[in-house]
Amino acid sequence: MTNELTIIHRIKKNLNKLKEIKDEDLISQLEKFKSVPVETLVSVFELDENGIDWDLIEDRLREQVEVTHEKGFGIIDNNQLYDISWFSDYQTKNGLQYYWKRFLEKQGESLPPNVIKTVKDDTEAILNRCGAPNRDEVKDIRGLVFGFVQSGKTLNYTSVANASMDTGYDIIIILAGATNVLRKQTQERVNSDVIGWDGNNVIGVGDFEDDLSKRPISLTTVGGDFNNKVADQQLQGVNLSNVSTPVIAVIKKNVTPLKNLNKWLKAQNKFGRIPKSILLIDDESDY
Repeated sequence: MTNELTIIHRIKKNLNKLKEIKDEDLISQLEKFKSVPVETLVSVFELDENGIDWDLIEDRLREQVEVTHEKGFGIIDNNQLYDISWFSDYQTKNGLQYYWKRFLEKQGESLPPNVIKTVKDDTEAILNRCGAPNRDEVKDIRGLVFGFVQSGKTLNYTSVANASMDTGYDIIIILAGATNVLRKQTQERVNSDVIGWDGNNVIGVGDFEDDLSKRPISLTTVGGDFNNKVADQQLQGVNLSNVSTPVIAVIKKNVTPLKNLNKWLKAQNKFGRIPKSILLIDDESDY
């Protein structure tokens, strides 16, 4: 990793000249070095000729450089008919609870405090607009969260998912791209950052706390998209209405798994309505 360490040192030296380092500054410096021919970098910085792992360099820079992230802003409908401060009130009254607490503790290992604060502020703003899970006034609420490429969108919605489970959202459905590769990647991230279990081992947030009575149930696996058989196996024969822990599904944005989910939910609906609150996250809403 000699080559990477040398370039990381040079980029950090350039960034430290700034009073405040923003994410675009880090990316700009990285792209500036990447645009230089490898032969020139090898010659100028006396590197060996084993190549340069730019992904590794970016990962290490994000770990080592404290980047300033600005809180997002939102557009509010002044004619809204539901409480848009419910989550803030919940936090004031209850503080950090199980799922969000262990998630933030995990992220705190690799992200600086100012970034964690921004994640918390954005999560609070988003959930306020999502409405309380037990609300009576408006049942169907929709919204859009916009973020640039590599701006932390997955971190954002896994934070929202964790915080929402603390407040009573029972079912989290994530539409994760249109390919098996993207769905698998998202499932792995959700296993680590939301569930804390990969089907065999405690991982991610589960390393901080893993209360079996609270462990979310995943209806999908790393190796398989949604299908009725796997979902029933994960619930161990219990009807969805009677499950006390959060239920999560990571689904490819494709007609077959979506039809499978819809059919399965209808089969679970024994009493005219499933008494659960659903948070649906479309990770590829521009697709």
